[in-house]
Amino acid sequence: MGHSTEETGNEGGGKDPRRTEKGRQLWAATEAFSYGYGGVRLVSMATKFSRTTIHQGIKEIQSPTTSSKGRNRQIGGGCKKTKKKQPDLVKASK
Repeated sequence: MGHSTEETGNEGGGKDPRRTEKGRQLWAATEAFSYGYGGVRLVSMATKFSRTTIHQGIKEIQSPTTSSKGRNRQIGGGCKKTKKKQPDLVKASK
């Protein structure tokens, strides 16, 4: 149990750019769960992930459900297209 924050930040590559957002969340949750009491706080401090994100990952690990068929975000998630937010913008730029 004697893990330091330096170990947590470097173990497993939580900040690996090749990992998806969901993969980083599940990695952080697994790390926090393995530390036991105080693990969420420790991993949150070391990785700068929010504790809410880590707790969501722990819930998902404890009761896995069917995911959105390989999607990283829910349908409709993410930024909206500028053309949809400001339809007159294209006309004004010409």
